[in-house]
Amino acid sequence: MPIQNAIPSEFKKTMLEVYKQDAKQAKIGFLSNLFETRPEWNVDTEKVSLDIVKSSKKIAPVVTGLGGSAVEVASSIFEGMEVAAPVYKLKNTVDIFNLLQREPGETEWSNARVSWAVKVANKIRDKKSDHTSMITRSLEKQAAELLQNGTITLTDENGNDAYTLNFQKDKKQMVTPTEKWDASGASIEKDISALAEELSEQGFTATTLIFGSDAWSAFMKDDKIKELVFRDKFDMGAFTNERRNKGEVYKGRITIGDFDFYLYTYNASYEEFASKNKVRYLDRKNVLMLPDEADMDFRLVQTVYPQLGSKSRFANLVPEEAVINNIRFYNKIWDNEETDATYLQTAARPLCLPASLDCWGVLKNVCN
Repeated sequence: MPIQNAIPSEFKKTMLEVYKQDAKQAKIGFLSNLFETRPEWNVDTEKVSLDIVKSSKKIAPVVTGLGGSAVEVASSIFEGMEVAAPVYKLKNTVDIFNLLQREPGETEWSNARVSWAVKVANKIRDKKSDHTSMITRSLEKQAAELLQNGTITLTDENGNDAYTLNFQKDKKQMVTPTEKWDASGASIEKDISALAEELSEQGFTATTLIFGSDAWSAFMKDDKIKELVFRDKFDMGAFTNERRNKGEVYKGRITIGDFDFYLYTYNASYEEFASKNKVRYLDRKNVLMLPDEADMDFRLVQTVYPQLGSKSRFANLVPEEAVINNIRFYNKIWDNEETDATYLQTAARPLCLPASLDCWGVLKNVCN
């Protein structure tokens, strides 16, 4: 039986909703959401240039009199870099012979009445949603690696390092406490205050702490922290437990030293492609320290993925380029007449970049 060429018009209308559904299933994560995107950061070049600005807190000097010469101000200190965005490219095969296999919920009789073209289109729709979700999760992993390590290391299909980008973040802003938070002699207040002071020296006021699960547990068990939030004695904090819409849980606020912090936990995880191990985006033992969102200059830049147009009877079901959750996806469908197979490919080249390198810090391995 030859495959039917005509795809029902009502199915085409249904396919127009695929990207709306993709946006729900592939919701951008908590950490990658911190990286802002703008049209000018979508470039049609192989590489992208970025000037990482070093912060300064100089004041303006006065001159000796009305006729005094103006003071020459040096240009901002920055470190220029040019990088190529990584390439994510996924492919699935829809084999005509596989369509003979019964799907869950089908019977041999209902299967015979369904257009083969519609079944192929359904497979394309499902695989496209899978690709979108996988690339969106990979972007969240990028953001998590950058914020915790000051680097981005991406792996290939075999688990080997394939892409490494080191931003040379100041080690004074990536601190491992001398005394673990779950050991006697720990000084959680001091560790947090010291890192906040370091960010303050760079011109940023820390306002947010994001905890891995083990770090939060150690934080909550500390007697001094409990004392800070004992409302009958001091109004230095208040705890709550509010789940937000990107996987984070808002835990309340606390005053530590001279700084007021909003508290979050983040326990979302992903599955490694090669090993299939489950890994937390935010390490269980780490704590991120961030300033107000307005003070963060985190950018999501994207470069073009050049490709030839689709050549398939199903090409009009998936747009060749689409933006979902601020990510540019490049889609392609083609047929292999010899093997009676249809192929779907999805590509994207998003990259998280910090234009301001000094605005955040991380407490690493805070507990055993």
